[in-house]
Amino acid sequence: MSPLVLLLALPPALLGTHPQTDLQAASATSAAVRSEGDHGDDLTRDRRRILILEDGTARRGRARQVDGRWERRVDREWAPVQGTVVRVRLEKEAEAEARRRSSKVGRHAHDERVELARWMLSEGLMAEAVRELDRVLVRDADHAPTYALIRETHIELDLGLPENAHPAEVLSETLKHGARGGPVEREIAALRVAEFGELVDLHELVETELKRPQPSRRGFATLLAQRLFPEELAGELMPKLARRALLDPMSNVRHSAALALRSADDPAVVDPLASGLVSRHHPIRMRATAALGEVGQPAAVAPLMASLSALQAAGGAPVGVRGNLFSGLQIALVTDYDVEIAQAASIGDPIVSIQESGVVHDVRAQAQIDRRAEVKVTVAALSKLTGHEGKSADDWVEWWKTVGQDWVELQNARRQGTGARRTTTRR
Repeated sequence: MSPLVLLLALPPALLGTHPQTDLQAASATSAAVRSEGDHGDDLTRDRRRILILEDGTARRGRARQVDGRWERRVDREWAPVQGTVVRVRLEKEAEAEARRRSSKVGRHAHDERVELARWMLSEGLMAEAVRELDRVLVRDADHAPTYALIRETHIELDLGLPENAHPAEVLSETLKHGARGGPVEREIAALRVAEFGELVDLHELVETELKRPQPSRRGFATLLAQRLFPEELAGELMPKLARRALLDPMSNVRHSAALALRSADDPAVVDPLASGLVSRHHPIRMRATAALGEVGQPAAVAPLMASLSALQAAGGAPVGVRGNLFSGLQIALVTDYDVEIAQAASIGDPIVSIQESGVVHDVRAQAQIDRRAEVKVTVAALSKLTGHEGKSADDWVEWWKTVGQDWVELQNARRQGTGARRTTTRR
């Protein structure tokens, strides 16, 4: 992940409450600052500390107090801290407490992890907070509390540009950071890109980024489409994202496109993806199956079951057709001569021997291997969509015979209701 600027402005809600006397006594030119944790900390020593200013900004690094003034080590020089320091803590102590708190949060306790990140931000531990939020988004890309915390905190990207940089240059660097950054940095970059709506055509920008040769830029473009135009994911943007979900050569781009379509929460996204199930190309069918499982629409169950039934009908031998294939090399050698004598002359007739070397392969028809892989992926997608724990294709076929008709009727009714609501909204 690209480095984030070490300037964190926190809303008042994230700051801890302190005695009013501390706030009144603290100033940029006084020594009346409370040092938390290590009460034996000599504030005049050069140590790595976290300084919390009155406006919520955190300063982290080597710091000391000289004649009642706080100084920070910047580029081998000591510079005075601008602002009122209200709280000081040794960096190692804050990091140790952060590790203790993190060890108590369960792997899937996402809400608790977000609250942990909120506490870290209030303590000036921005890098640690970003890592915790990254962990949440990796496991749950649509976790609402995480997005809420990102929006309410003012974490800025360090673009490495001068303050008077041209807007076009700022936008270009923001897109690059979003493409190569982690989950949190991508979300921050998307928020920054939205601010350029009055300067550039964001629709055109997203469509251009979707066609970029760099996979990271295409992946970030799918996130931009999801964040900037959520109402169009089941409209104009749907075929473009579906194309990425099926045809993009990079798996991370395909996954990101499927996540964008999932956020549309519309059964209409199933149709362009389901068209890939009847492709004559095995990779396209596999990608379509995975994407349908990811979008989370119950309407995808019917086409997936049709595909599974077709795979069962064409299954053939359960282990594939086996055979032997010899791959080798033949070398001709002159090993001797058969000498003949005729009219006082001797003629050497060469004797040629053949040497062979190679390997005999025990092979299985690829079509059978591909079919078994498709069945496995289809069963996994169906389990994700329905919650049914069928372990084999036969189990799913029997389950579908029982619930199939009712399932299709229910999804058709839901789709008609969604279409009616969408038509009403457009009017």
